[in-house]
Amino acid sequence: MARNGVGRTAIVRRPDPPDVYEYDIERYLNVRSAFGASFRADGTLSFRTNTTGTPQVWTVPEAGAWPTQRTFYDERVTFASPSPERAETVFGMDEGGDERGSLFRLDDDGRITELTQPDAKHRWGGWSHDGDRIAFASNRRDESVFDVYVRPRDGTDGDARRLLEGDGWLSVAGWSPDDSRLLVHEARSNVDTDVYVLDVESGALAALTGEGAPGDGNTGNEAVRYKSLSWGPDGEYVYCCSDRDGDTLSLVRLDADDGGLETVVDGGTWNVDGVAIDDGTGRIAYSRNVDGYTELTVGDLDGERIDPRPDPELPAGLAGGVAFDDGADRFAVTVTTDTHNANVYVVDVETGAAERWTQAPTAGIPESTFVESDPVRYGTFDGREIPGYLSVPETVPEGGAPTIVDVHGGPESQRRPSFSALKQYFLAHGYAVFEPNVRGSTGYGREYAALDDVEKRMDAVADVGAAAAWLAARPEVDARGRRRPPDREGRLLRRVRDARGAHRISRRVGRGGRHRRHREFRHLPREHRLLAAGTPGGRVRLPRGRSGAPRVNLADQLDGPDRGAAFRPPRRERPPGSGRRGQAGRRGRRGCRRPRRDAGLRGRGPRHLEAREPNRGLRRDRRVPR
Repeated sequence: MARNGVGRTAIVRRPDPPDVYEYDIERYLNVRSAFGASFRADGTLSFRTNTTGTPQVWTVPEAGAWPTQRTFYDERVTFASPSPERAETVFGMDEGGDERGSLFRLDDDGRITELTQPDAKHRWGGWSHDGDRIAFASNRRDESVFDVYVRPRDGTDGDARRLLEGDGWLSVAGWSPDDSRLLVHEARSNVDTDVYVLDVESGALAALTGEGAPGDGNTGNEAVRYKSLSWGPDGEYVYCCSDRDGDTLSLVRLDADDGGLETVVDGGTWNVDGVAIDDGTGRIAYSRNVDGYTELTVGDLDGERIDPRPDPELPAGLAGGVAFDDGADRFAVTVTTDTHNANVYVVDVETGAAERWTQAPTAGIPESTFVESDPVRYGTFDGREIPGYLSVPETVPEGGAPTIVDVHGGPESQRRPSFSALKQYFLAHGYAVFEPNVRGSTGYGREYAALDDVEKRMDAVADVGAAAAWLAARPEVDARGRRRPPDREGRLLRRVRDARGAHRISRRVGRGGRHRRHREFRHLPREHRLLAAGTPGGRVRLPRGRSGAPRVNLADQLDGPDRGAAFRPPRRERPPGSGRRGQAGRRGRRGCRRPRRDAGLRGRGPRHLEAREPNRGLRRDRRVPR
C-alpha cells in the first residue's frame, strides 16, 4: 500500500475510445466544493468554497440566497472561524502551499488585519466565549516544536503571551466554558496522542492521559488515540473519541481534574470518529464510520447518557464539520456522496429536517450522470475479507468494462464513498473503478490498520493481486490484460506484478509524481522530519545498516502451490568481469553492483538501485531496463 501520501492507480486493459466524449477532463476538474461552515453571531452562515479556483471565505444569510464573497486571494484560505460576539472572522492562509499559515482578522467592512508573523506555522485554537481573546499554537520559537499562545483580538503580535513551551507537536482544542482553561492535544504520531489541560492565568499544565496523569490514564507504552476533543457543558469533563479500551474508537469522557475515563458510546464494530458539543446547552452530535458511510447521531447530554433527537435527513455518504448556531437549535454540516459534490446543509435539531444552503457548481455536468459505488468484499490469500467500492458505468459493453484499480495513499487512510471528479470522468468514458481498502487501511479497527506493518508490507500488495483475480471473475469487468514492466517512478505497488492474480494488471499509473528518495526526506524542514521519522529531534534512524528491516520477498508471503521461485521475476545473468570499466569492485552486500547516481540510467544491461522510503525499513531493488 502506498505510504507517503500518494495513491497508485492500476488500469486493467485500455478500452477502445467511446464514440462520443460528452465532457472532457477539464470540465470534471472544474467541479467545485463548499465546506468548513460556521454560524456567525448574526445568524448568517460562513463557509469556504473553491468556486474561484482556491478556497475563499463566503457568507450566505439563508438557503437559496445569493452568497457574498469575503476574501479575494490567489492563495488558499485554510480555515475560517467567526467570532461568537462580533461580526468578524479569523482565517488562516499560507503562501504557495508551504503550510506556514498566518492568522488574519476579517472585519465586517472588509478590512483585513494580519495577526501573526508569516515566517512560522500557526495552528488555530479558537475564540474565547466573550470574543476578546484567541488561542493558537505556533513553532515560531523553535521550528521543530509547537508552543501555546493567547493574545487579544485587537492587539498586536507583540501582545501574544506564550503560555506553554512545548517539546513536541501541540495544538489547542478549545477554551473551557468559563474561559479559564485550554484543552491541549499532543501528537507523537497519528495513532499516539495525549490530552492536557492548561490554566490560562498560571500556565500550569495538567496531564489527563499518558505519563503524569493522576487518574487511570494510560501510562504504558501502547499507542492510544484521543481525537475530536470537546469540553462538556459544565467544564467538568472532556469528551473525545479514543481507542484506549478497544480495537475501535469509542465516545468517551475524561474527568478534567484527574483524567478518569468513562465510555459514553462504545465503538463496537465501527469507529465513533467525531464529536461536537455546544457547551452552553449540552447538545451533542457524534458520527460513526459504518463501512465508510457516516451515521450522524444528535442528542442531549444527561450525565453519562445521551437523550437522542431525530436522525438528520442527510444523503448517504460522508458528513462532517458539525457547527451549532447560538442556542444549538440547528447545526451546519458538510456532506458529500459518490454522486454529490461537497455542500453545506443546515439541520433542524427538533425535527431532523435538512436543507442545502450552498450550491457549489458541477461545471455544467448534470448530477444525474454521476454513478454511485457499491460496497463489496473479496477474499484474499489468507482467507480475510477485504472491503472496497466498485463503480460500474451505466453502459457496460459485451465482455465487460475495462477496470481501474485505485489504491489510496497514506500513511494510514481509507477510501470512502465521497465525490471524486476524476472517478466520475472515467466512469462516463466507459471504465469501471474499483477502490479497495487493503489491509493497513483505517476505519476497520486498530488490528486491521496494523496488518501491513514492517515485514507485513507485502501482504497489502498481495491484497491488490487478489482484487485483480476477484475482478476477473465478475461479468461486468473485462480483466483481459497483458503484463508490462513497471515504470521507473513506481514505489511499493510496482511489486503488484508479483502478487497472485496481478498479472492481469497491464498498466500502473502514478498520480502524485516521482518517489521521494531518502536523501530528499533528509532535506525536509526539521519539523516535518520529526513527525515523519517519529524520533527525537527529527533524526532518521535506520537500524541494521542503510535499509532497515530485512528484505521481504513477496513470494515467501504467499501460500499455496504457486509460492516460491515461480513468483519471482526472472534474473538476467551476466558473466564475471562483464561490467563497465570503473565499476569493478563496486559491490553491495548481496553481490550487486552499486552504480553511480546516474549510471543505471545510462549504462547497458540491468542495474539494481535501492529505492527507500523514510523510516519504513523495507529495501527494494529497482530493475532498470536496457
